Amino acid sequence: MTVLILVLLTAFIVYFIIKIISATIISIDGKGIQVRECIRYLWNDIQLEKITVKHLVSWESKHDYRPEMNYLYFFHKGEKIEINIDDFDMTDYQLSQVLKIFRSRYNHSGL
Repeated sequence: MTVLILVLLTAFIVYFIIKIISATIISIDGKGIQVRECIRYLWNDIQLEKITVKHLVSWESKHDYRPEMNYLYFFHKGEKIEINIDDFDMTDYQLSQVLKIFRSRYNHSGL
């Protein structure tokens, strides 16, 4: 009986870990950009979307390796939005191509 409870508990924990890991972080489509479950940023309110790289520098490693962090960067109604994209399953190049495709589709849709 104890083994059955342990197996069920383990399966339950694994299920929720997989569910959390596989959750959608960002959605880009013809309407705009949505991050997690937050509001959707509509294309007509988005300007200057691009992928940027920030180099992190600390006093200890001034001349050594400088780690990079990649961001999706855009303005939404005049407010600067930066989204860290290092944990995404796609490269920054792939994400920039997706941005170009959906921005172009929006621009040619007549909306």
